[in-house]
Amino acid sequence: MNTKSIRLLITAILLISIFGCGILPTASDDFPYDLMIGLADLPKGFEYGDSGFPEIEGAKSFYLTYGRETDKLGALIRHQITIYPNIESAQSSFPIWENEWFTNSWSQPKESKFKPSNPEDIHSLKCLPTQIDDRQSQSCRMLQQHKNLVILVLVNIDSENMSFAEFDAVLQRLDSRLPVDPIPMPNK
Repeated sequence: MNTKSIRLLITAILLISIFGCGILPTASDDFPYDLMIGLADLPKGFEYGDSGFPEIEGAKSFYLTYGRETDKLGALIRHQITIYPNIESAQSSFPIWENEWFTNSWSQPKESKFKPSNPEDIHSLKCLPTQIDDRQSQSCRMLQQHKNLVILVLVNIDSENMSFAEFDAVLQRLDSRLPVDPIPMPNK
């Protein structure tokens, strides 16, 4: 490599580092990432899609999205955990989440057997029949309030994504990780 190429490479690395540092403050070192969905929780054929820290008033939130490697439209799953300062805040926010994510058109699927392991948890799992390209699908959403957490999971149930049995297994894995005590609010 000549000197000019080395300088360009170093400049590019420095610019990436500088701009990358602008993104880091949105990350939270003390967010409980171990509660989040991972590839090991999903059927084979999924890959990382995206993640982020949506702004939720009075809370800290993080989401992860995974998609099928097939690149079929709608073949994805999203998991979001929002941490509130206390249990009461999470409980009072739950109806707001329900109003945002469900309408009267959504209904509880008979095919799903998921129930949270903690009987004190509030949860709602509803689906809406839809069509994605030429496939019949059900767009499903699960909301769960556990201690000071509100959990949201979005998925499409169809032949290109996952079945209800697979979705129930994912929900059981995620539910089994939920803590016994409230989670402290992350600092950032």
